[in-house]
Amino acid sequence: MNGGGGGPRDSAGGGGGYFGGGAALDGGGGGGASYPAPATKWDTTATPLVTITYTTGTLDQQQTEVASEEVIYSEPPFAASRAQTFTAGLTGELEEVELFLAEDGATFPLSVEITTVNGEGKPSATVLSSASVPAASIPPEASGPGAFVPISFAIPASVVAGTKYAIVAYSADHKGYVWGASATNVYAGGAHWESTESPPTTSWRLEEDDLAFRTYVTVAPACSAAPSITEQPEAETVTEPATATFKAAASTPVNCTAPSVQWYSEAPGGSSFSPIGGATSASYTTPATTTAQSGTKYEAVFKNSFSATTSNPATLTVNAAGPPATFGKTSVGASSESDPANLKGVNRYALPTAGSVSKLSVYLQPTGSSGQQSFEGVIYADSSGAPGALLGTSNPLVFKSSNSAGWYDLTFPTPLKLAAGNYWIGFISANTANVAAFRYDTLTKALDYNANTYTSGPSNPFGSPTITSQQISLYATYTAS
Repeated sequence: MNGGGGGPRDSAGGGGGYFGGGAALDGGGGGGASYPAPATKWDTTATPLVTITYTTGTLDQQQTEVASEEVIYSEPPFAASRAQTFTAGLTGELEEVELFLAEDGATFPLSVEITTVNGEGKPSATVLSSASVPAASIPPEASGPGAFVPISFAIPASVVAGTKYAIVAYSADHKGYVWGASATNVYAGGAHWESTESPPTTSWRLEEDDLAFRTYVTVAPACSAAPSITEQPEAETVTEPATATFKAAASTPVNCTAPSVQWYSEAPGGSSFSPIGGATSASYTTPATTTAQSGTKYEAVFKNSFSATTSNPATLTVNAAGPPATFGKTSVGASSESDPANLKGVNRYALPTAGSVSKLSVYLQPTGSSGQQSFEGVIYADSSGAPGALLGTSNPLVFKSSNSAGWYDLTFPTPLKLAAGNYWIGFISANTANVAAFRYDTLTKALDYNANTYTSGPSNPFGSPTITSQQISLYATYTAS
């Protein structure tokens, strides 16, 4: 095939072609020799010389005309690697191929790979599956016409219908193998490529025939059931401006992928549901609510490739917020103390009912020292009568020496939702000392404090405290839930 100068492996033509008849193999000699007719020498219906166990997969692509042979060997500096590209007709797992093969005294195994195809239609270096076929598994050329030899892949290649792939075969054996081929290009879905190098290689040359092959693909059963709702969303009642969270779940039927989810809402008094942008997870949390949203309904739609299932609707009820309330010390203490740098201190108070804490307020006054001093409000959980885990940190407050005495707010980025119970509230001061003074009254063992570098943020947990008898003029503002 492919004329040109001579080379090893009987390429000079004349006697000794792989399948007899004086045929020239990949060479230019041969005196115009032609291959025997398929019916007499390349009869693919002949009894195979090896036992073939056919795959349970579905026959997908094939080229079964065998009218000539192509060699596969390695005898440096010469080599012959072969590849047949094909276009998958099915999407699934390519578990097995059959190649029409014979061996000519080879002892090294035949390497077979499934690769992707590059933009030029040539086999690429990306190997999807590979197998090593022992020489003993391939019928010897001397005993007959060869056979379609089944080659299974331990790790199947995932193929997509309409995409082109390549079957690549090569060997390190200097005697090698032959692969049956058609007389001309007869397979429209691909082509035969030859290389004088062993893969991975880019030096592929297009041939004028097609190699004989079959591919078998196992196709996953189609998804044939809609998702079933396993968790229905429940009605939620909140007090504005709290958020509400709705949850739902659905099953993944056999042979189906996990369903997608989309949340929908219907405005109060509305007649249809509309999709909520970005609400595509198993739970959906509303933005801050208002009483105008009370009566809004929410539902989740779970969808797979077969169908979609809609959950029951769940209704949101939003109660009006009551007037803000406070806990802590709201009076201005009789004593004052300049605030040192890099300390945090907290007093313990009871939150009488569940609520959302929006801010702390502390009474500060200038000391007469110039400059400015920063503060952040903190709330710690109560741990057996001592400050424990950090629950929240406010935005920073900068107090300047030019500021007047009064209440200053330490506002949290988002309100802290707290259950009724005891909490430790206070502040941490920055590394500039004594610009501001706080007010307090004396109360036995009221204040827990310790050193804490401001730039490191308040520690979590609080840490070992020093206890003193100061109740700082500081309180929390909250809205009851």
